[in-house]
Amino acid sequence: MMKLHCLLISTAIVQVLASLSFRDYKRAVFNANRHLERAITNNIGLMQVVTNIVLGDSTIEEIVLLLAVPELATPRFLDGDKCDQTFLQAKIAHFTFQPVPIIDNEANFGDMVLAYLGVNKRSLIGEPRKLFLRASNLLPYLGTARRCTMKLVTIQLFTAIFRGEAPDYDNFGKICSLICLYRSIRHPVRIIRHANVDDNGVCNIRDRTRVIKQYKFVNNDYYEVRTNADQDITLKALLRDQVTEWAAEGIVP
Repeated sequence: MMKLHCLLISTAIVQVLASLSFRDYKRAVFNANRHLERAITNNIGLMQVVTNIVLGDSTIEEIVLLLAVPELATPRFLDGDKCDQTFLQAKIAHFTFQPVPIIDNEANFGDMVLAYLGVNKRSLIGEPRKLFLRASNLLPYLGTARRCTMKLVTIQLFTAIFRGEAPDYDNFGKICSLICLYRSIRHPVRIIRHANVDDNGVCNIRDRTRVIKQYKFVNNDYYEVRTNADQDITLKALLRDQVTEWAAEGIVP
């Protein structure tokens, strides 16, 4: 019986800690979103923020979770993912000189989130409000808001690359990493976990099990391509056309 009590207590503690972790994580994502949107007036600074992260030491999976799909974070790594959101804010403050927003308390946090998402707080009171603000329900909304801001910055970066005005992206490996961010913002359902440029100059973008997209620099331009077992290359679409189409799509998923 004592072992059963210990097991039940341990399970309860784990559940409480997980709840606290998710609470802290959603606050970190929300605060980083507010910080990004306050800094959007400094486009050059935000482009530097994204470039510094995309071309830094983070893995592709870390980059897309941080900048594109924060709602897909897993419970096992929430502490690290929360630190990454704080790291993002440090970059924003450094490159845009926009100070970190402050959240006063938990009650104020709920009102701030509802106002941020354009929800009338009088329409959500009691249990419906609690359910809406629960991390599992709130994070998808915060993820969409993150992608809205990141879409603008990513399009600006690609525009500079296509014009030859982005000296930081001086090789295809770096552009491959930015393509991963673009794919993750535009198609946020699947996490991109790996990417590499192979010996044939093809950017191979992978999820957990397989290559899902390929890109290559061909004829002085960037293309989505398809390769076969013999490494024959079929051109599918110009990257610049994909970005132009994406810019015209409006609201992100």
